[in-house]
Amino acid sequence: MNHTGTIIRFRPSQLPRLPDEDVDLTVELFDGRVIPGRFHRHPANPYVAGQRVRQFIQSRVPAESSEQVLISAVGRHWRLFEPEPVGAEAERYGVDRQRATQGKLTGRDLDGILEQIDALSSRSDRREAYERLTRPPGLRQLVLGLMGARCQVEGCHAAQNTAAEWDDEAAAFSVLEVHHIEEVAKVVDHSPRNLCVICANHHRLIHGFGPWVVRHEGDDVVLTRRYGHLRIVRDLSALA
Repeated sequence: MNHTGTIIRFRPSQLPRLPDEDVDLTVELFDGRVIPGRFHRHPANPYVAGQRVRQFIQSRVPAESSEQVLISAVGRHWRLFEPEPVGAEAERYGVDRQRATQGKLTGRDLDGILEQIDALSSRSDRREAYERLTRPPGLRQLVLGLMGARCQVEGCHAAQNTAAEWDDEAAAFSVLEVHHIEEVAKVVDHSPRNLCVICANHHRLIHGFGPWVVRHEGDDVVLTRRYGHLRIVRDLSALA
């Protein structure tokens, strides 16, 4: 985020992860306010600009200076996060602050974070720590980013259909939730291998229509109830 020209700038190395063309956006600020903006796919200097973006930067960043921010660039609704809170939350669990504030957390980082949480002696402390994990933007999105923006129940296209209906990939994330395969009430296990991403409907079905018999088949998980079953198809190679 830079006051010179009052724009949000990106490094050329970030181009592969950005849209292929100029697009109109909504930009969610640190305080939750949403403003309009526009991404410009300049080959050497990609940036986000707009009148409200300019006003925000001018009110936030002193003249002739720049400020680092984390940006969740999903679909056409982008979110800005202050690096310090994200870095402090990651550091709490022993993750390198610089890697966190640069948005470079890995599956191994997530494994380490959850291992530390599970090491807490009190179940209530573990649950509180896990709730904190789901709130910091850089960490919660790491779970969804590693697992993928789709319901992992075999044959479910809820996330893709929602994204297509609203013509925005960000809509897919809005209907997805992180589910514990082995119930937290029985086994307080927040390991990535006990997590999956499913749509809200399947999440409520699993919790409200059990009990289920859980069977692991490699990375996949099969939940069986009477004569029916759900297969959760996962690829955990990203967690290595």
